[in-house]
Amino acid sequence: MFYQKGGYAARPCSFQLLFDLLGLFLGSSFLSVGALTAFLHGVGHGGRDQADGADRVVVRGDDVVDLVRVAVGVDDGDDRDVQLAGLSDGVVLLAGVNDEQSAGQTLHVDHAAEIVEPGDLVDYFAPLPTNIDKYSRGSVLIVAGSAQYPGAAIMAAKSAARAGAGYVAVAAPDACANLIRIALPSIPVFAIPSDSRGSFGAAARMTVCEIAKKYSCVLCGPGMTTSAGAMQVVSGLLELDVPLILDADALNCLAKIAIDGIDSNPEMYRREQPLVMTPHYRELSRLVAGDEVNDLGTAIAAAQKVVWAAGSDNLVVIAKGPTTAICGVERVLLPLSGPASLATAGSGDVLA
Repeated sequence: MFYQKGGYAARPCSFQLLFDLLGLFLGSSFLSVGALTAFLHGVGHGGRDQADGADRVVVRGDDVVDLVRVAVGVDDGDDRDVQLAGLSDGVVLLAGVNDEQSAGQTLHVDHAAEIVEPGDLVDYFAPLPTNIDKYSRGSVLIVAGSAQYPGAAIMAAKSAARAGAGYVAVAAPDACANLIRIALPSIPVFAIPSDSRGSFGAAARMTVCEIAKKYSCVLCGPGMTTSAGAMQVVSGLLELDVPLILDADALNCLAKIAIDGIDSNPEMYRREQPLVMTPHYRELSRLVAGDEVNDLGTAIAAAQKVVWAAGSDNLVVIAKGPTTAICGVERVLLPLSGPASLATAGSGDVLA
């Protein structure tokens, strides 16, 4: 169990929370210290300290009060140690060791986030039936790329194919279509009219939307730039009756169209079919008109602003960062963090 003063808590997906807390007391947590540290990195610049021969999570920051392994407590660098005194009905009772103001303080958890581990997802991957074919397995159209960023479309398409999609195709500006064909000879590539800079041109919207209707889902955004034609493509895809993922420049296009933040214009992205947005912190900040997004707490707040404005249970915002948050209308999920080596150009294209 964690608590941040800003109002966010994380708890295991299992309902056996109290048993997990007992594990923390006994020093044999059901959640690894690495997972706890990854979460704290997102909300309070956490670190790991083994100076005393035991794992301890170190938290720095005046605005954060976190708690983990009660036996060793938590030190925020300001001579304040916090230990768990009790838990009842979503209320965390803290006992301050070096800070009299924290002693006996009762803090209410406003927003819960569930930690998701690989084992929690097993049941969602059912065995493939023997009579399946490439079309019934699902088809994906990748609307991406430009003369400046052809690699984004290549990585996204290759990732979709390796993830198990039965049929993958790419719709890219004709300025880079041949390069993508050479890199991906097994994937069909539609050459879409481009502008003078090699991005989607004025005629792209109609062509892309006609192609997109034939696919199970569409990914739009990687490397497509924010040209006028690209913005028209994004607007057109949002109007289609097809599941849609918006990433990278598709989100930047949406932010430019909205001007005052997309949460002020929810009709732009409110739709019947599923919509998934995958912004990193900077893209998410643009989506909410420049609100500061620099850690897990502010990322969840911004993502929920977008989701709640639309009021649709078909919308999910995946706020990518050192700790990623998957935000829906009613739930926030925290998958385990990957290695720091993923912080490189192209990782987002593969994830999308």
